[in-house]
Amino acid sequence: GADNAVSVEVVVTVLANGTFNNTAVVKCDENETETNNSTNITAKDVILDITKVANATEVYVGENVTFTITVTNVGDADATNANISDKLDPNFAWVSGGSYDEDSHTVTWNIGTIQPGADNAVSVEVVVTVLANGTFNNTAVVKCDENETETNNSTNITVKQVILDITKVANATEVLVGDNITFTITVTNVGDGVGHNANVTDKLDPNFAWVSGGSYDEDSHTVTWNIGTIEPGADNAVSVEVVVTVLANGTFNNTAVVVCDENKTETNNSTNITAKQVVLEITKDVNTTVVVIGEEVEFTIVVKNTGDATATNVVVVDELPEGFTAVDFTSPYVIESLAPNANETIKITAVAVKAGEWTNVANVTCTENQTVKEANAKAVTVLRLNITISVGNYTTTPGTEVPVEITVVDQRGNPVTINLTVVVTGPDATDSLPPHEGKLVFTIATDLGADGEQVEVTNGKGEYKYKVPVTATNGTSYTVTASSEENDQYAAAKGTGYIDVIQYSTTTTISDASGKPGETVTLDVEVTTEDGTPFNGDVVITCPDGKKVTVTVKDGKGQFDWTIPEDAKAGDEYQFTATFEGNSTYLASSGNGTVTVEEPEPKPEPPVPVPVPEPEEPVVTPAKMLNTGNPLVALLAAFVLIGLGLKRREEE
Repeated sequence: GADNAVSVEVVVTVLANGTFNNTAVVKCDENETETNNSTNITAKDVILDITKVANATEVYVGENVTFTITVTNVGDADATNANISDKLDPNFAWVSGGSYDEDSHTVTWNIGTIQPGADNAVSVEVVVTVLANGTFNNTAVVKCDENETETNNSTNITVKQVILDITKVANATEVLVGDNITFTITVTNVGDGVGHNANVTDKLDPNFAWVSGGSYDEDSHTVTWNIGTIEPGADNAVSVEVVVTVLANGTFNNTAVVVCDENKTETNNSTNITAKQVVLEITKDVNTTVVVIGEEVEFTIVVKNTGDATATNVVVVDELPEGFTAVDFTSPYVIESLAPNANETIKITAVAVKAGEWTNVANVTCTENQTVKEANAKAVTVLRLNITISVGNYTTTPGTEVPVEITVVDQRGNPVTINLTVVVTGPDATDSLPPHEGKLVFTIATDLGADGEQVEVTNGKGEYKYKVPVTATNGTSYTVTASSEENDQYAAAKGTGYIDVIQYSTTTTISDASGKPGETVTLDVEVTTEDGTPFNGDVVITCPDGKKVTVTVKDGKGQFDWTIPEDAKAGDEYQFTATFEGNSTYLASSGNGTVTVEEPEPKPEPPVPVPVPEPEEPVVTPAKMLNTGNPLVALLAAFVLIGLGLKRREEE
């Protein structure tokens, strides 16, 4: 009556749904006959179907691809805890969708329960990163709790690739500084895909300066070209021109790179350029450091090429400072060529023309090296010339305009052209006039009309006209001072001359005369001068009665008529004074003269009438009549004598 129970657990592994019978049998030692019993089990099946579709079947590197994965439960039971996994191809990079595990490069989704006949779709976006073209297979799998068997589906993606090849060549491989180089860059598409938006970039070597070609960015020193689309097997060439500006010789590498939308990997190519260089050095020296204006100095310039290339059109510039004028040199000085390690010496003779301390700088450049190299000689001090100003000395009379001669020479005796300031000073002042010609020292400084007037001295000669005041007196002296301030060429200097004022003495005389009462006498007036100049002027005659009469003297001589009074007595004397009152040139003088009264002449007796002879018979012989005289003539002579006597008596 007893029983015993056992159990067994199994898993349904059928791959198809249906009813399954499972029979159990029992036997023992005492009864070998099997007793059995069976149970029918109906199995429902979860069958998951998976599809994977891409939005493109042909792509380029760098393009994005979206895969859509759809899972459908085609079984008759619910699928629970359904999971999808997609291990990405190594040439794909995950972008979005699902849960991405970077280590395994796998994307997963848990889509939960899928009822029979239902489906569920997920998607993943990737970017193609493959560097080689070809067809790539990407497989997604799904499983669930009811069906651990992985169901998978894959999609093939064909990747076409743009492979850009770039070459760069230069039109020269050995250049000099200052040379231009043209680089030609050729881009060829050796891939099987079309290259879009292809861009070439050339970052120039720092020793190259862009001239033309492409689009140049000064900040980055880079040239770029957008060459657009390149079909498979096609090429495109661009060029850039540069100038070599390197300051040291050597080999320089210049690299160009190209990328496009389909291939961001930079492809590059470079060209080596060997630059030879001209290196110029310049030195400058001078043979003396102190000169006087008018003296010569010699500057020596040495230019050397220490580079490894020949310099051409070597230009030496030496603009002398304003203190010098070149004698035999014209700037710029050009050396046609200068080989490596060669040098050339240039000598410049210059005349000092302006005082000061002058530094002379020379510089050099050449076609191959435009860097300016400079050198300066020691500073040269140019001293001013001393000059001597000589002012003429004069003796003249008041009111006279004196042409004062001024001469100026430098310390070498050369005539000087310069403007001088002239001041005339005279009596009643504070400066001292040096003694001259034995005269006393006078005190001078009063401004007398030439306060700072300018006189131009040309070629060592100048003249200042000074009119001596009319009021000047005999013995007065005036000083003429000519001076110049320090200027760029000459030191300050001063010269002094004098004008002595003199009035010449005169001698005035009036002659003596005598006459009878009532007679008019003529007095001679004479004026002689110390300088011998014939005198012309007025002399005042003071008569005995105090009356003054002015007599005009011409060429030193004049006359004065005076009538002796009728009542004058014999022996009386009348005094006359002739006075020259003086003028600006001549001193006054006077002289006296005397008129003495003579005895009056007795009155003549009346003439005795001469009897008229009887007329005689005419003489026939003319010769005899001539010998005896003509009585008529004698008679006429008598009448004349009587008439003269009567006239004299009337005058008395």
